Amino acid sequence: MSDEIVQKLRQLSQYTADLRSLVDQVQARSTRTSTTATDPSGVVRISVDANGLPESIQVEPGWQRRVQPQQLSECVLLAYQEAARQVMQALAAGLTADGWRAATEQAEARRQHFAAVLPPPSVYGQPRDPLALAEEVMKALGKVRAGPAAVATDHVGQAGGQNVSVTLSTSGLQSCSITPAWAARHSAASINDALGQALRSARRTLSDATSRRRTETQMLDTLAGEALATLASITETTDRRKEA
Repeated sequence: MSDEIVQKLRQLSQYTADLRSLVDQVQARSTRTSTTATDPSGVVRISVDANGLPESIQVEPGWQRRVQPQQLSECVLLAYQEAARQVMQALAAGLTADGWRAATEQAEARRQHFAAVLPPPSVYGQPRDPLALAEEVMKALGKVRAGPAAVATDHVGQAGGQNVSVTLSTSGLQSCSITPAWAARHSAASINDALGQALRSARRTLSDATSRRRTETQMLDTLAGEALATLASITETTDRRKEA
């Protein structure tokens, strides 16, 4: 049984290392330039970053001659959909050109037919005193339980007396609302100012939440790695005692 446990640890460690390497390569090669697109009417121009998050939203002067005030929100979403499509298209082209599918298949093959050599200890983490590790894990779990029952996934920014709102999530723009009666009384410059304020506010709250989540995830990843290392160390020690 102990040999089976060590074997599974090796499989998990190698597979995790392969996936982490692929993710790092994708992130390193992804485009860092903004992608800009407009809605079909040409009234709204939007720029998104490499992660698909809006960087700027601009309403063109004279928009009233092409669309009705109640159509502005829809124009923003249509422009974003086009920009997001271009980002995904560029990413897919990069993945195909760089042979990521082949690399993924190789990682899966290594998972199924991994070498018998134990991976470097750093892949697991460092072994810890089991009691101290267990105590820290329990504290981490307690902290998670004590947190909010549900983590908000949408982050809303508002401006213009709450007449303009932008909602973001990690997957991109979720919604945009511009009160038609308010838009009808304001110029493109005023609308753009409100859109900019709302977008910055939403991006700021999203960034803060992402940073907190990343810190929590890194802590749990570290504990998981140390638990694997500690389990492997205990198993190997037990095997050596049996052999002696």
